[in-house]
Amino acid sequence: MKLRRHYQTVLDALAWPRLGKTAVVVFWLAGLAVAEVVGRASPNDGVDLGIMLLLLMGTAGLHSNTPLPPVIWCFRLIGRTLRKIFNSRLEIGIDFRQDKPVSPAVPPELSRLTTGLVVAALLLLPLAPFLPTALRLYIQPWFYLGYLGLMSLLWGAMLYLGLLLVIFGWAAIHDWHTLRHRTPSRRRRTRERLTGLGVYLAVFIMASLLPVWVPVLATVLTLIVICVTFSLAGDDFRMLWIRGENTPVKSFDGRIYLAVVSGAVVLATLLLMLATQGQFILGRQVEAAWIHMPVTAWMGVAFCWLAIPGLITFAGTAVRFAWLGMQFNPKRDDLRYHARYDGDHRQWEIDQRRHLIRGLKSLFKRKARLKTTAGTGVWIGLQHWYIVGMTRDTAEDDSETTMLEHIIGLPYHRVFSPETRLHFWEICRSVEVDLILVEDGVSFRRFSRVLRTMFETYDVYGGRQRCEELHFAGLPGVRVVLHEFDLVDADKLNLTNYPEPDYDELARARILHVFKDRGDDEVEPDWMPDESEDRPVLLGV
Repeated sequence: MKLRRHYQTVLDALAWPRLGKTAVVVFWLAGLAVAEVVGRASPNDGVDLGIMLLLLMGTAGLHSNTPLPPVIWCFRLIGRTLRKIFNSRLEIGIDFRQDKPVSPAVPPELSRLTTGLVVAALLLLPLAPFLPTALRLYIQPWFYLGYLGLMSLLWGAMLYLGLLLVIFGWAAIHDWHTLRHRTPSRRRRTRERLTGLGVYLAVFIMASLLPVWVPVLATVLTLIVICVTFSLAGDDFRMLWIRGENTPVKSFDGRIYLAVVSGAVVLATLLLMLATQGQFILGRQVEAAWIHMPVTAWMGVAFCWLAIPGLITFAGTAVRFAWLGMQFNPKRDDLRYHARYDGDHRQWEIDQRRHLIRGLKSLFKRKARLKTTAGTGVWIGLQHWYIVGMTRDTAEDDSETTMLEHIIGLPYHRVFSPETRLHFWEICRSVEVDLILVEDGVSFRRFSRVLRTMFETYDVYGGRQRCEELHFAGLPGVRVVLHEFDLVDADKLNLTNYPEPDYDELARARILHVFKDRGDDEVEPDWMPDESEDRPVLLGV
């Protein structure tokens, strides 16, 4: 509300005396005509920037006096475009139940995004040696307002994408310090700020010493790393998507989604670098570019170098994803062979369960330091190699969590060995538990009893019986609920006194909820053994 009030104050200050609607429109069109005539004689883009700001302020003042139909039409067009982009009916989530096959198909949005960027790259590459002065040379003398619109889009894209990459780079610095913090006390952010300032000071020094083709080459290498590394990870990372109701669900490789989203940002960065620094990279008419396009040239140099930390973040994330897929994928033959035949297998299982309990206990200690109250609890899915760490069901910024993945404590690969995660994957696959949600307020001691009940079910039935709610009956202080979540049906828990978690980024999973026992809202278990099965029913331990 305060921002809106300040904005209205600025508009009131810019407002012209009350005029008739026709007079306002005529006055506005006359201003555009004057800008068209005067702008054709503009000596450089610094003057163009001043003319653009005057046009924007004059249009805002006139529009606040009397709504201008062309401005209204532009706002509506922009609003419809943004709604199509951000309010798409497309729903995407991770598929944890791949035993039920779904027809494969890539979302058309990803295909259109990839095609559009590739076509833009093919069109821009032949023109890069003549940019940015070619825009001024061939468009300004004939259609100055169109040239000014193109330059506005170019400057705006550099500001938006540059700010995004700076945020990614700073987030990586924040995450690095967060993961290195081991003491029980809350982390101070002084070192993080000093590191961030040091990194961008080093970027400034490199920008003053090295040629501009260095960040362009780094961007190309980042794009290659993303395309190669995502293909090296395991192919069992699947995603489902659906658009609206009464439409079929489709499945596609999750690596495609990550590669397209990451690659789109990096490729757009590369295109902006070529559009603003093409002549400087190839040494064509450099003096003319500095004379006629100084604003674009300086903005391009700053954009190229400030993008470096963000690009390193994208490349590091892709490399880590591929490494996790190769190191912790339970389908690795050498990992399974070592687990089966290296000594006493029963003792091996006991050791892995001890490591599992010990590691989860350390993560719960880190969770206790969080100040956030958003959401219901934390997700635990360490059996899946592509899940980086323990997260909350609702992401919220906290100095104790990372900014990029919002994980709590150390990532799984630094807490659990590949053998421990393999054994937990075998248990969860046998008892058919894809994810575990632990509500806030459930102590680790009580949660460990739930885990031991899962272990007992796995041992007694030899991995041939899935867990049911009846198996957890009698555990003190907790209420265990098993829920089949599906992107199409999306049935809720329907428990009046128990919170409903946020299922963002999920498409299909069997979730084991561990709630604090509230002593009410009891329902009959959804499974009972037949009398003919002659199998024992496990009670809580």
